[in-house]
Amino acid sequence: MFRHIASLFCWLYHKWLYCVLFVLLFSLNACSSLFISPQGEVTYARGVQILHSSLPHSKVQVELAQKTLKYDTLVFYISAQIAQQSPKNAPQQSSNFVLSTQCVQAFFENTPLKIFTYEDLLHQYFDFIGILQDFNIPTPTPRIDTQTVFNVMPFYYMPNPGVLYYAPIYSPFFTLDPANVAYSQERRGALKVFLINYLRESTLSLESGAQGGFIALSKSKIKNSGTLELEVHIQEDIHRFYFDIHTK
Repeated sequence: MFRHIASLFCWLYHKWLYCVLFVLLFSLNACSSLFISPQGEVTYARGVQILHSSLPHSKVQVELAQKTLKYDTLVFYISAQIAQQSPKNAPQQSSNFVLSTQCVQAFFENTPLKIFTYEDLLHQYFDFIGILQDFNIPTPTPRIDTQTVFNVMPFYYMPNPGVLYYAPIYSPFFTLDPANVAYSQERRGALKVFLINYLRESTLSLESGAQGGFIALSKSKIKNSGTLELEVHIQEDIHRFYFDIHTK
């Protein structure tokens, strides 16, 4: 009798343990299966989702290629252009404005999110391979070919024109040494490509075209569904973009 009860207890214990493990695995999968969708009017270019904002003194464009939050970070490409001089600037003062990551703020359900600086990413080891591919930037591991005189890598991301004007880039990136582009790891190579295109201090003026670059957000505080707000401050203009974080 005692042996029968002990066997029944063991059977129930294992059933309970399996149920707990199932619930934990399901919860982890649900947390990792978050999706992101922009609100408002969206245009598309080769799969990249594009949002525009025009205010009296500036224009801003935000590009999002990710559909899920499965990557290490949440990445946007931000471009901005001065439309007219701010009335706060006296006529004798310069209308130039420096665009950088300090001009961008992000919130998830009113909770601030960390925006990585260029220097932050130098000390991280995030995987940007999938993100760059979503932006149609291939990052193959280069093959060392001693017979090749020039090696051209797709280092520069050309943002979609949209409502902004970009000064053309005439010179691709060349290197004479094939070993310089033969990265030891594709992941490290992707980080280099990403950093070259990252948003750093860029001067906006009435005379110049749009400037911009990638920004990467920490997703550590995004645990469930909600609304993500992205703010871009250009002079006294505040451009706001909203995104739904949701499960399927």
